[in-house]
Amino acid sequence: MLASQLRSEELANWVSQELDGYKSTEELPDYRVVSTGCFGTWTNGYWIVKGRGVPLSKVRDEKLKKFLTTFAVRDGIRTVEQHAAGSDSRFGLSADITSCVNHYVSEEGYVYAEIQYAIGRHEFAQILDTVRNRLLDFVLKLDENWSAEDNPPSKDELSNLVSVVTGQRRGSSRLGDFPSQSG
Repeated sequence: MLASQLRSEELANWVSQELDGYKSTEELPDYRVVSTGCFGTWTNGYWIVKGRGVPLSKVRDEKLKKFLTTFAVRDGIRTVEQHAAGSDSRFGLSADITSCVNHYVSEEGYVYAEIQYAIGRHEFAQILDTVRNRLLDFVLKLDENWSAEDNPPSKDELSNLVSVVTGQRRGSSRLGDFPSQSG
């Protein structure tokens, strides 16, 4: 309602994406990109080691290394709430990414059969807190600078406030050129 009253397409877009989820990683605010690590099932076909961390020191491709250490949470806020209320979550990487990792880390016939991100529920709780705090901060800053009797803020002033509060950076991809993660 506030976005409609202010006639702010940017605010309406941010609220819509928070509720429904982000369609691309390029649109994600920084607070929805989580630093993490990966682990998986290490096997040579006979022996299996579960929960083995991916040795990033062996991965020479910097884009792949960044992809393995950052997780994009694109889901709508309801799904984020469910992850925050549940137990720690695991998200599998595609077979193509697993193959790329194996190119660098295979040794003595061992490779990863599967690789997963491990995301703690506290990371999802932090996203929820950040969304709530930024929305509250937006409303407080708006109230601090403009009263109900005044004309609404100019489009430029509103646009600056929305971009600061939402933390969105247009056109900057932090996750490289690898396929989108699903969260």
